[in-house]
Amino acid sequence: SKVKAHLASLKSDKTIQDSLRNSQAAEECKRWQALAESYAASGLTDKAKRYLTKIIEKYGETAWAAKARAKLAEIDGK
Repeated sequence: SKVKAHLASLKSDKTIQDSLRNSQAAEECKRWQALAESYAASGLTDKAKRYLTKIIEKYGETAWAAKARAKLAEIDGK
């Protein structure tokens, strides 16, 4: 059917799939980043590092991971 063909074309469109992944990453990373910032501000750096590491491991090639790496370096005093 036309709907199935259209859906298949959307699923194979790299730009659309990248956009979806970025959207999902933004949602998850925003939450994790906020938790990490909160923990770091409260002196709970181990918990903060855990969330920052999750961002880096799952979304290593994104701007979110770069931000997480910078925060880790800040926490570690580098």
